Amino acid sequence: MPSKRLGYESRKKSFWHLPKVNAVHKLTLPVKATCTSVVALSAILIYVNVYYGLVFALLATNLATLWYYSRNEKPIIAQPGRFHMKYKYNEEQTNNAKYEIICADAVQWLNSQTVLDGYVVTSLPDYSEMQHLTLEQWKEWFTNTVQLICEKMPSDSTCIFYQTDVKITHQAQYGEKKRVVCEEYIDKSYLCQLGASRANVKLLWHKNFLLSYVGAVKFGRPNFSHMLCFGKDKVDKLEQFSLPDVLDRGDMIYPKATGINACLIAMFHCKNAGAKTIIDPFCGKGSILLAANYFGLDAIGVDIGTTRCREAKKMRENSMQHFIDVVQAKSFMAKPSKEN
Repeated sequence: MPSKRLGYESRKKSFWHLPKVNAVHKLTLPVKATCTSVVALSAILIYVNVYYGLVFALLATNLATLWYYSRNEKPIIAQPGRFHMKYKYNEEQTNNAKYEIICADAVQWLNSQTVLDGYVVTSLPDYSEMQHLTLEQWKEWFTNTVQLICEKMPSDSTCIFYQTDVKITHQAQYGEKKRVVCEEYIDKSYLCQLGASRANVKLLWHKNFLLSYVGAVKFGRPNFSHMLCFGKDKVDKLEQFSLPDVLDRGDMIYPKATGINACLIAMFHCKNAGAKTIIDPFCGKGSILLAANYFGLDAIGVDIGTTRCREAKKMRENSMQHFIDVVQAKSFMAKPSKEN
């Protein structure tokens, strides 16, 4: 008898003291009351009129389903940030790591190298950044550059591409209103794999990084970025360094930078695969290079823009501590909260 009573109290507590997981919980009590009323009303209507009774029964079923999921302690949509990456930061290694910026055209610089002495982690320029090329010319340039990087990669290393798809849009007249219409969707993961296949390089893993929360709508570009890792002789380590497939991009230390979490995932892979040097042929202001130094890896960045090269050099001097603070407070490296 006491066990039954305890079970009753437990069920009662689980209903009246619901955990506040998401906004659906706020509807729990009114939904329960409404659901009970509709069930009773539908039963009466089925007796009087079958058609109206079935309509109300269907409504009652939907409400009951909503109530059931709202009282469940686990959220319907998975909460990001539960993955925790363990790495012991070594300040001495970071301070001793090399940081070099080369101001040159990336393709010309790559052609001048016999073999790249390091692991490549980069993000190729978007079509909007190369307006002197037509769309088809940019696609061919993109594919050829991926192929070039893969061909210059040592046989025992990997290369990682972090790319965000883009939509080619234009305004079209619909009656009295103008609407934005997607003319073509550019899948950069396809272009990366096309270039890699020409270089006879294998895809080792493919991750997706969310730019915003699940369910967000973005115009002009998707709500996620690709991270693709290619290699020649590293297939045997694919299972050894398994990581989540869908992750949060993380904060950016400057506009249009690679997200902190994306940088960490790439560096985590390279560090465990035996990398000593990270090369970014399209480094921009150098967020990937800072992440490499954080892991104690030497970093070499190449960019054609003199202003970006100058800013990349200043980033190492002025923003490294800020990068470390963001990593340790808001990234996968941050200590998990008690709720997680």
